[in-house]
Amino acid sequence: MQKSPFFLFAPALLLPLVSCFQSSSDSGTATGGATGGGGLGPVFSGVISADPISNSSILVTWAPAVDPNTGLSSGLTYRVFRSSDPISVLGNAEATFETPPDVTSFIDESLAPFPFSAVYYRVEALNSSGAISSNSVVTSAFLPSTFLPGTVYYDVDVEPFWSMQFSNGAPNCISCHDGSIQSFDLTSYNGLMTGGGTAQNPDTFIIPYDGEGTWNELVFRLVSNPLEHMIYWPVASEMVPLKDSLEAWVQEGALKDPDSFPPIFRFSDVTNAGKYHGRFVDFQTAEVTFFHADDPESLPFSGSTAGQLEYLVFAGPNSANIDWLNPVASMFGLDNIANPSMSQTFTWTDSSLSMVVKALDPSGRLVEVPDVTDPSYLDQLALRRRNMSLGETEITLNR
Repeated sequence: MQKSPFFLFAPALLLPLVSCFQSSSDSGTATGGATGGGGLGPVFSGVISADPISNSSILVTWAPAVDPNTGLSSGLTYRVFRSSDPISVLGNAEATFETPPDVTSFIDESLAPFPFSAVYYRVEALNSSGAISSNSVVTSAFLPSTFLPGTVYYDVDVEPFWSMQFSNGAPNCISCHDGSIQSFDLTSYNGLMTGGGTAQNPDTFIIPYDGEGTWNELVFRLVSNPLEHMIYWPVASEMVPLKDSLEAWVQEGALKDPDSFPPIFRFSDVTNAGKYHGRFVDFQTAEVTFFHADDPESLPFSGSTAGQLEYLVFAGPNSANIDWLNPVASMFGLDNIANPSMSQTFTWTDSSLSMVVKALDPSGRLVEVPDVTDPSYLDQLALRRRNMSLGETEITLNR
């Protein structure tokens, strides 16, 4: 049974909403004039965009159709077709929803079973007599995998271990590393992340997103100073709880507080205006320019955004044929203070192009994706891309 869809009713509010999704992507020709017993069908340009707003819901938008029998856009309803492939959505699609009159957007909330998959939409317009528009415009959207927010807090789950007592009477770590001498200051998060260096040039054993590497580096530094640390060797097994908590925290990015949200492109921010566009460089090269996505929760201790996010460019000859699993280009972000926008080129020879840039935070960066023939390929790929931005504003180019 289909979950009841949610429609956006306020026309005045829909105009700016639709304008945010003006990057149209045609997979066919929109026409008017089909009949259904009520004269000429509405003249309708078809669906404009489909944009995920969660990993189980998609916002579909379109511009109003015009009834050639009356010359009006009012009183028309719209039928939304959805499918898991771009072919069947042109025929008898898996799901059909019909809007109330004059509604030009639709939120499909019945997608819970389909995370990390492409979804395809087509929209028809109907007049009050039942005449139907004729168009074959299809757009696609890609539902991201389930976002995995962080769960480990440094001050709750890690910091207390620096004060742990050992059975052989060895002093706790913070007894020596309290900031009073030129060594690690374990009394604060900033002290730990600075290590024996400075905030600008830290020298710490913490390797964000690499829990095992962090623990090995800590052990290496302990055994490299045997005179100071020999007393702890007989009770090394008592450090297992510290090892478990430290690795779990580092694996989430070694952040002071857990990462709670995926990256987001703020298209409505006026400072980002004109920074998201594409062009054909020559007959076999395309270029996309984009601004930085926001993800302050995963900002490294250094404060620099360089390398914080990875940007993936997905493309196809039209929206219905974007390859959502294999990006045509990828790059790590630059420092957004020195570089307000970034550009990436890639090979493209088709005469048309629809492309989308998505941002990915570092949380899954260490997940090794197997060969595509491996049965676990898609599961591992979803795990690697688990914290990906939702927005999918498409850029469409034609030579």
